[in-house]
Amino acid sequence: EDLYLLLQQIQRDHPDIAGVSSGAILSTYQRTRIEHVCSRLNLTSLSYMWRMSSQRSVLNSILDDGGIDAVLVRVACPPGLMPYRHLGKSLRDLRDRGILDQLKDRWGMHLAGEGGEYETLVVDCPKLFTHGRLVLDETEVICDESDDGVGILRIVKCSVEKKNVKEESAHFHLDNGGGTCQKQVTEQVQKAKLDLSTVADETSIAANVTTPIHQSMHLPNVRMMNGGLCHISALLSPIACNQQDDEAEAAVQEFLSIRQMLQTIISRTFPNDQPPTSPQDVLYVHLYLSQISHFAKINQHYQQFFGTQLPPSRSCVAVGKGALPGGRRVMMDCILQRGSGGYLRSDGNTSGDGEKCDTFLEKALQNKHHSLRKTLHVQSISHWAPVCIG
Repeated sequence: EDLYLLLQQIQRDHPDIAGVSSGAILSTYQRTRIEHVCSRLNLTSLSYMWRMSSQRSVLNSILDDGGIDAVLVRVACPPGLMPYRHLGKSLRDLRDRGILDQLKDRWGMHLAGEGGEYETLVVDCPKLFTHGRLVLDETEVICDESDDGVGILRIVKCSVEKKNVKEESAHFHLDNGGGTCQKQVTEQVQKAKLDLSTVADETSIAANVTTPIHQSMHLPNVRMMNGGLCHISALLSPIACNQQDDEAEAAVQEFLSIRQMLQTIISRTFPNDQPPTSPQDVLYVHLYLSQISHFAKINQHYQQFFGTQLPPSRSCVAVGKGALPGGRRVMMDCILQRGSGGYLRSDGNTSGDGEKCDTFLEKALQNKHHSLRKTLHVQSISHWAPVCIG
């Protein structure tokens, strides 16, 4: 809640703020906490380092490719890192002297401090600190009396040492060797957007907008599989919407029809399931749109239906105008696993008759259809997602 209040104040002071960048490397707890706060404040979470690579590679990239100079300002890793010995030391120096590797081999310490072993203060970053670097003129070590081996570095006095901008810039570009990994990722994303725009233009030209819309009923396919799985495919609005003045709104109306159809199919296919099978049990969605520009409006209703807490995995593809059956704008396939979703969102509150609701594990054990469902929901813009998608 402290983070929420802080970012809320920052938004008031700086209304143009649109996102929050965090340094979470491995911890799902850190990432999801920031994502939750960002969703409440309508901000974009940026976690480019999360699960990017091994901690050693991340640390080397930060120090070498990024040219960052950072010092330890908090340690909580007894008997490895000690307050009076390591606070104020350069992270680069500890790495180059092999101290971090020794602590990892002996005590299992995370090289990048992801387990809370240490925290750092950046005193120089050539790409951002273009005019000067931070100098810690006077510091003191404060130890936590209640927790042996935990200490912080209190900065009593600091100053800014001015740089020779031309020399620093030339030195940084030389060390970079042609650019960082992040620059390459950005260029790839921009190229993909350009390719997508070109394809969209070509498909819109190829599609004859005067083609009459086939106003036909279309029944989805329902296939039962082992393990409580059910595949529901070719979910289309029964009738293509004729609203031509606002294509995005017409697509929304079709999606609302699909949403209602899915709810009806689930309730009629599994009428006796206890707990009842519901859209919360959908674990994968493949959404087809005639135009990717419809996504933003449809996504608002999608979130209302599937929720934002542990929603199903989703892929969304723009197939081009006129490509879907009957001239429709939206089609959806999904896979659900009976009884797999409700207990993931159980908050442990008491039920109406005063009895405490079953825990996650109890509900999972009562489920006769399949084993525990495991979910990873990443909302941040990160290096991890494109790598996993391919």
